[in-house]
Amino acid sequence: MKDLNLMGKTWMVLLCSMGVQCISDNYSNDVLHPCEQAIDMNWNMTDLVGFASEEPSQITEEVYVEGWVISSDKAGNFFNELWLQDDLSNPQSGIKIVLEQRDTYVRYPVGTRLFISLKGLWIRKKYGLCEVGSALSLFGNQSIGRIPFHQLTTHIKVVCGDQSEVVLSTVALSQIGETHLNTLIRIANVEFEYGEIGKTLALEKEETERIITDCLGNDMRVLTSGYSDFYQDYIPDTQGQITGILMADRQGFYIKVREAKDILLKNERCLVPIEPKTSDQILITEIADPDNAAEGRFIELYNEGESSFNLEGWRLLRYTNANLEVGSVFDLSGLEIQGKSTLVIAAKGPEFEAIYGFAPDAIAGTNSPADSNGDDNLALLDPFDEVIDVFGVIGEDGSGTDHEFEDGKAVRIPDIHSPNAVFLSNEWTIFNDSGPPGTIQNPQEAPADFNPGVRN
Repeated sequence: MKDLNLMGKTWMVLLCSMGVQCISDNYSNDVLHPCEQAIDMNWNMTDLVGFASEEPSQITEEVYVEGWVISSDKAGNFFNELWLQDDLSNPQSGIKIVLEQRDTYVRYPVGTRLFISLKGLWIRKKYGLCEVGSALSLFGNQSIGRIPFHQLTTHIKVVCGDQSEVVLSTVALSQIGETHLNTLIRIANVEFEYGEIGKTLALEKEETERIITDCLGNDMRVLTSGYSDFYQDYIPDTQGQITGILMADRQGFYIKVREAKDILLKNERCLVPIEPKTSDQILITEIADPDNAAEGRFIELYNEGESSFNLEGWRLLRYTNANLEVGSVFDLSGLEIQGKSTLVIAAKGPEFEAIYGFAPDAIAGTNSPADSNGDDNLALLDPFDEVIDVFGVIGEDGSGTDHEFEDGKAVRIPDIHSPNAVFLSNEWTIFNDSGPPGTIQNPQEAPADFNPGVRN
């Protein structure tokens, strides 16, 4: 039995000397690579990153640096590259090593301690990314190429010992900076941009960018390879955390995850932000001051467009009597008008419902733009403070004028399909109790003389 054991060990030594992957008796973490005892480093990784410049340069001295593996190509999102950072829990620097080696996760699992012999290798730093490899000439220009497979054991040494756990730094999108570059981080409270929901993480055989954002509007790119095992995973409608290596290019920061479980989104996402927009298809179509029920006052808006329209940032203003200053404002944010439909805004909700038999779309309150007694002037503004539509002449009391609707109503003529920032009385049919010629002196009573919610 002893002879057999001796023979087995002899064959193992012979195989290892031939370059076959071996497990050292001193190495306990299943890394299929011979390990070595730690040596004193004469450079730290921060020194190395500081030495690098945008122009590739060769390291000609005996230089050693130490680092811990933070990347994994097990799921195919990394290819022929190995990422190291200088500390397990509080990294100050990180580097990328490009090498002619697939399945680096077998030789160098996450948390493996390595020391790198840099003599003869080339180094470059661009956009903050520090890259180490061999010489490569492209169209006469020096660049960084992959370290050939047969040179890997010369330059990359596994330090004997147990595999260690990387302690992640958790940051918000707003906190990310250059100090996090080339290190493994966890970004908290993020979600994919609303327009990305339902898409796959990447297109087949294409490296694809998707955008993540937070509730404050900060955003960043996530890069996923179309060759990865999880590129077909669908982007969820949820929020959570994403773990990956922070990188940069001319467009700024981006993150690259190692596997599907680095994307952990299980929480409810932020409210979808609405982009404020203007429109020339939203107009005032009715203003009501019933003779028999002041509680039945309302304003009706209409959307001439075919599609629904969100009124984020829109406002209704009331100029009381002859005042030039705004008397009251009603914010229309959060309201939406369906295409070819109305939006009814009541002064008082329960009273309106009791009179007309249905609830209004919004309640503006007492003394609001919806609570006019018939001699006030009204304006509809878009999110950019542009007057889109107006009723009456601001600075002129409506009593006895062609824009008086006291105890009656003002109804937009059906042939008018666009708003108007200048009041024209011929666009309206106006009922009142004592108005001038051109208006109809016929007080209106609710509910019979009103039809809120229907464009006449």
